[in-house]
Amino acid sequence: MTVTRDENMVNELNLIQMQVQRMANNSFIIKGWYITFFVAFIFFMLEKKNYKLIPLGIGGAFLIALYDCYFLMLERKYREKYNWVIKNSSNNRDLFDLNPYNINTFITGKECRASEWIKNFLLPKNSGKCLWEYIKKQFRVILEFTIAFFSKPILFFYGVPIVYLIVLA
Repeated sequence: MTVTRDENMVNELNLIQMQVQRMANNSFIIKGWYITFFVAFIFFMLEKKNYKLIPLGIGGAFLIALYDCYFLMLERKYREKYNWVIKNSSNNRDLFDLNPYNINTFITGKECRASEWIKNFLLPKNSGKCLWEYIKKQFRVILEFTIAFFSKPILFFYGVPIVYLIVLA
């Protein structure tokens, strides 16, 4: 029994969709832990009447928000990859590649890893070009993370309790 290219594409899309669901589920679990952390922190702080702990609560909320942003960013990348797979279904490409940052599939440019840059830096050939590609790739990830951090759901869900803590102080 041979599997057609269309059946492979459907299977690949199902795998990508499962990744999106996993990222959304991880984000949901993190939000549940955040609510638990925040409520426990507020009760502990009010019971002890120790308002010097407010920076600790703000820092903890900020760290949990960063962790949630990571999953939101990955979820968005998988959604982009899902749309890219649909658009480029007829191209000859690697099937079943679930790396959202795979250069060969849907991000243009030459992939350059840190180990390649170090090797090229120690044995200079094209170290400048490789370093520039690596910096561009890292900047793209940081930019996507920043966009996810300042999205409306993240700012509202994590910002309101932080503002409450600030007002409580």
